[in-house]
Amino acid sequence: MQRPTIEEHAAAHDVSPALVSAVIQAESAFNPRARSHKGAMGLMQLMPATAAELGVRDPYDPRENIRAGVAYLKQLLVKYADEALALAAYNAGPA
Repeated sequence: MQRPTIEEHAAAHDVSPALVSAVIQAESAFNPRARSHKGAMGLMQLMPATAAELGVRDPYDPRENIRAGVAYLKQLLVKYADEALALAAYNAGPA
C-alpha cells in the first residue's frame, strides 16, 4: 500500500525510494499508528512541530506522513550535503 506513495514522493523530491523505505523501517517498522515516547508520530515519525510546519493535518495518515517526511528528509539532505548526517539529524533532530 505505501510503495506507490513512497515512489511518488521520493520522485517528487529526488530522493531514493529505498532510502525513504529504510527511514520508515527504522523509524516505525511500517506501522502507520506508531508513536514514540517523545511524541513522534506515524510512519516517518514526525514530531508535532515538524508536522505542523509541513502542513500535516493527520500525521497518522500514511500519504500525508510520507509526503511531509520525504519533504523534511530532502531539506536535511540539502542542508547537510551528507546522507549520514542528514539521517542522524532526521532521527535525533537537527541540533
